[in-house]
Amino acid sequence: MRKFFVEFFCDFAVKAGTAVDLGHPPPGTRQSGAGAYSLVVEHSGIFIEYEVKTDIKEFFITRMLCRW
Repeated sequence: MRKFFVEFFCDFAVKAGTAVDLGHPPPGTRQSGAGAYSLVVEHSGIFIEYEVKTDIKEFFITRMLCRW
């Protein structure tokens, strides 16, 4: 599972960061909070909520739920 998370979040950071840099929204569904998004990782049972921190070019994971 550790390998999956490392690969997923590295890939996510590159793709989502590129989208944000180009002025596009990051992956997932926009939530009510400023810069807040949610995302279901297909075929994994993982739900993620995160915030986009454009000023420091980071994504902050606020919630992650895993179904085993």
